[in-house]
Amino acid sequence: MKIDRLFLVIAAIYILVGMGLGMFMGQSQDFSHRTTHTHINLLGFVSMTLFALVYRVWPAMQQSVLARIHFFAYQIGALIMVSAIFLKYGGHAEEGVFGPMFGVSEALLVLGMICFLIGVVRSARE
Repeated sequence: MKIDRLFLVIAAIYILVGMGLGMFMGQSQDFSHRTTHTHINLLGFVSMTLFALVYRVWPAMQQSVLARIHFFAYQIGALIMVSAIFLKYGGHAEEGVFGPMFGVSEALLVLGMICFLIGVVRSARE
């Protein structure tokens, strides 16, 4: 499967998870996970949908090693970030557990975005 399609499929999964969490919060009137909900929708659905569209517009970008690094770094980083936010704001773990998760996830997300930026700049020049 191509990178654009992979991003879009995973984006659709994230939006369903985000909607499910939103429904749970609404029904229970427990909004302690609103930050988790927001990040699932923004990091998961919005960002990945935009990545899918850019890769679709510039299909040559998908062929590079940078695209694969972007994809995997962003997937792992987003999953770790959302998990860390869930643990922190839900009061499910101590700082010693979720604290290091933020550093790792941020590094992976930035790595992915740098790869994406390089790909966009290269494609924009063509």
